[in-house]
Amino acid sequence: MRTLFLLHEQRLFYFLEPSYLELYLPMKESGLLGETSVYVFQRDVRWLRVLLANQEPAPPVDARNPEPGTAAGTHGDLPVSENGTGGGDDPYLSSLSQLMRHKIMEFRPDLVVNALTWPQECVPPSILQGLRDEFGFALCSVIWDHDESNPLLQDMDREVIAASDLTLVADSYSRWERIAARSGPYADFTNTARTIFLPMVPPPSLFHPQDGIEHEVTISGSSEGYRNEVYQALLERGFAVHRSGGVMPGDAFLEPQGNPPAGLRARAGRKPHRGQHADHGLARTTQGPRGAGPGLWDAPARAG
Repeated sequence: MRTLFLLHEQRLFYFLEPSYLELYLPMKESGLLGETSVYVFQRDVRWLRVLLANQEPAPPVDARNPEPGTAAGTHGDLPVSENGTGGGDDPYLSSLSQLMRHKIMEFRPDLVVNALTWPQECVPPSILQGLRDEFGFALCSVIWDHDESNPLLQDMDREVIAASDLTLVADSYSRWERIAARSGPYADFTNTARTIFLPMVPPPSLFHPQDGIEHEVTISGSSEGYRNEVYQALLERGFAVHRSGGVMPGDAFLEPQGNPPAGLRARAGRKPHRGQHADHGLARTTQGPRGAGPGLWDAPARAG
């Protein structure tokens, strides 16, 4: 069995994020999966958005009948889907579709585990559904902490559950019950019989009994529910709080800056801009509570 994990990279490198520590590692260490591979989709999503923002518009090109001097499968300088799987004439969706398709072709998974992030930076369910139909893998999606009053989150989870062979609800049991029963805000959801409640399992290699206490308090997860209030109260009382995964108000994120090649050339011999790291061209961008940050980061906190 070959399993491909689609993992997020929200505020830390992917191997420090919940989808890796609380999803990938326990499944990998179980020994039940056979060969596994990781694709950090959120990094490419952010890179594509920067690439598009720095590119001048170009006329559409027919990938099957390109004009002379134009490489097949391009939209100006931006690649598009080879077989039209998702995206249509949208250069961002077409490019993301092509990246996903090549990843599937390279690894040929039997199972794809899709760990969601914020809706704007997820792989659209329509793309994954098209690839599943083409390549025949099973699609398992993981939905995390949630705000039922947020239509953006509701729309994404509705589409993901409908498109998936199995959806793991890594949230409260009571929320899973509402989804399964299609009650309240889930009345228009479909395929809910293929959802199960599955809280994350800490990997034994990282979380295990040991001599002595390393942290006074550990908080796992994002600011949903009462976690942020508890977190702030502990800080005010002088506790040294260790956080494991999730997003809290004021957190910083890794954000690509400008067109990568041009940016690297422009920084040569110069000090980095404030907040920018000279070694990898990334900037730290703060995020307010529940996605209160501006621009690309105007999205709810998802995983944790």
